[in-house]
Amino acid sequence: MGGGTMSIWRTSMHCTGRVLVYGGWVVAAVLTVSQWSATTGSAVAAAGTSEPPAARLATCDIYQIADKLMSSERFKPEIEAEMKKLQAEIEPLIAEVKAVEEKGRGMDPKDPALEAVAQDYQKKIQDLQRKRQELDIRNEQFVAGKYVEAYEQARSAADGVADDLGYTHVIASRKRDAKIEAASVQSVKEAVLARPCIKSPEDADITEDVVKDLKLE
Repeated sequence: MGGGTMSIWRTSMHCTGRVLVYGGWVVAAVLTVSQWSATTGSAVAAAGTSEPPAARLATCDIYQIADKLMSSERFKPEIEAEMKKLQAEIEPLIAEVKAVEEKGRGMDPKDPALEAVAQDYQKKIQDLQRKRQELDIRNEQFVAGKYVEAYEQARSAADGVADDLGYTHVIASRKRDAKIEAASVQSVKEAVLARPCIKSPEDADITEDVVKDLKLE
């Protein structure tokens, strides 16, 4: 075999070896990707087919519990103290109105000064009415704030009780046997909205459990 032929043969073998090595890397890479894809696909498929935990629904009359809290020793003393504070603010005005009223009653109807006393009386009555309106608003805001606190306590307790009993969801709803007072259309609408749960098992009502948890019995 000639030198040129030998050279070509060696070159051909060298190139073939490189191709085989390169081809081996490609095959290994393809196998690795295929294995990764198969493994990942199986994991995704397994995750996709796993079912979430079953939901367990409970009901709770949060409104009743909040009302109980408001009339309990947790909130009642604060509300009464606030009312006394507001009453103390208006007492001086009430005293002034009574004083002017008594003064006018003791005067002679023909006394020219009676007109000025009557005007003063009307002014003090107006001042008293404005003050009462202001105090009514302040008292309403104070009580509303306390009701929010009572609701948060009731909601938190219901959340804890539901966890203990294995419930995943709690629907705040008045009890079905709670009577709706038809005082006005608006009050009826509010009562209906407070009863979103139309049907549920009786043993799914955790109201009394929450009452016990809050020690409101």
